[in-house]
Amino acid sequence: MAYADIDTHAPRDRNGGTCHGGAGRDTGSGGSVNLHAAPGGVAVIQTGDGTFIIKNIQGIDPEVYGALSKQYGGTESALKSFFKILEQKEDPDSKLREIAASYKQLQAQLQRLLPEDPAVMGLKRDASNALEAADFARVEQLLNQASETDAEAAKQLQGTATKPLLSAATSKAEIGTLKMIQLAYRDAATYFRQAADLVPQGAPLTRADHLNDLGTALTSQHR
Repeated sequence: MAYADIDTHAPRDRNGGTCHGGAGRDTGSGGSVNLHAAPGGVAVIQTGDGTFIIKNIQGIDPEVYGALSKQYGGTESALKSFFKILEQKEDPDSKLREIAASYKQLQAQLQRLLPEDPAVMGLKRDASNALEAADFARVEQLLNQASETDAEAAKQLQGTATKPLLSAATSKAEIGTLKMIQLAYRDAATYFRQAADLVPQGAPLTRADHLNDLGTALTSQHR
């Protein structure tokens, strides 16, 4: 089982860095981190954004935590959710990287805030905040509401419904990515299929992208 307790508010030494149960080097903002800790020990990762103290490392290479903190900038809540998802999973190193990559992808998608409808934009903004708090159920609820709002607008527009339909499809695809974070591949495939079905005929490349994501989810399910 993979498990970690994280403390993001631990005191630093007078040189700005700490390390327990191993050896570490703080190179300051933007620098690299060398980290060594035995499984079951305690390690500290110093990044430009803060100090992550990771305790009770079991079954996962400690360097993976350093990579996550530096590359993905996950909040404490997000990182804790990653470890919870990893419980009882084989090859936790690989799965952890997969989860973090999907998290970063969804984080970027939600921060674009492209919808024209102010109500949809507000829902996306709330979903982005919920993602930062690792409230995945809330993210799913908000994105479904966003998709439904756009789909309803598309019905009213009829012949000029391309933009709201594309927006509705995007929200469904974002939920698909959310499910990839949770390693819920079957659910992810369902949402990517829904996204593809919402795409209007004039956007075949967008539909192809969602179908490609569908294929990735189905392939991941059988790995």
